[in-house]
Amino acid sequence: MFKDFTKKELICSLVCPFITLLWGAIRFVNDILILGMGLTGRDTFHLMYIVAFFIGGILPAILTLALGVHTDRYLKKRLIVIVFVVVANGCIGMIGYPVIMLLLYGLVSVGAIIYQVLKVQDEDTSGSERAVLMLSDITVYWLLYHCIYWFTDYVIK
Repeated sequence: MFKDFTKKELICSLVCPFITLLWGAIRFVNDILILGMGLTGRDTFHLMYIVAFFIGGILPAILTLALGVHTDRYLKKRLIVIVFVVVANGCIGMIGYPVIMLLLYGLVSVGAIIYQVLKVQDEDTSGSERAVLMLSDITVYWLLYHCIYWFTDYVIK
């Protein structure tokens, strides 16, 4: 099963699925145990965290291991994008104007996703690599999170 990977290649190929899995798990546990939200209330958030956990973490890891999908060569560029989005979102969070924040969160996330499709992936990227890269792209789940959060807090209310 792991014969096609060196130890370093395997670890590097599983970093982004692990980040997405970990984010989904931590957010879910935080909402349920620490914030006491229970499984009522913001069910869309819980569902999104579960999707991130399984579709963004478990499924890409299984594809990586079962099909021998090597995504290790993309790791450095992907981590740079993740760090950029985290820093940008931190700065955006200090603005304090909800509509502007929503637009900027959306622009940063959509820009990061487009950048990864156009610049991180290349002409040699196989279909299975593209699938693993996009499924385990944490910025996709952050974009969904921000859209759901702002929609439920400001549009529905």
